[in-house]
Amino acid sequence: MPRYAATILVVEDEKPILRMIVKSLAREKSYRVLTAASAEHGLDVGRFDRRTITLLISNVMLPGMSGSEIARRIKKVRPHMAVILIDGKGNGKLAVLAKNDGWRVLRKTQAGDALLACVRHEIGHLAVPAKKANAAGR
Repeated sequence: MPRYAATILVVEDEKPILRMIVKSLAREKSYRVLTAASAEHGLDVGRFDRRTITLLISNVMLPGMSGSEIARRIKKVRPHMAVILIDGKGNGKLAVLAKNDGWRVLRKTQAGDALLACVRHEIGHLAVPAKKANAAGR
């Protein structure tokens, strides 16, 4: 059974964009990728899946709910989860709110190398406090 460095939940209602994101993430073999094509499904996976979810990647705006709202609800049960929101329609107001929450916001056109670099940064950022805590406990 493979060991994964991170489990990433991708919530995206546009299937071509979802496939593009998953394809980008698949280049990094150490990531397990979970997908949800709706806000409701994303909430269910994010709140109830038994696996540790390291990172949420969500559309800024999905039918019925913003990506920020999805992230806030999931973070209630997964407070250490990182968040990247993807903006495809120029939802400037939602993007500003997400950035105010400390979350990264990328344009959908930035999938590929830019997305993978951002994912690596967010996952690496999460690992730093754990490494410091382990070193302090020695």
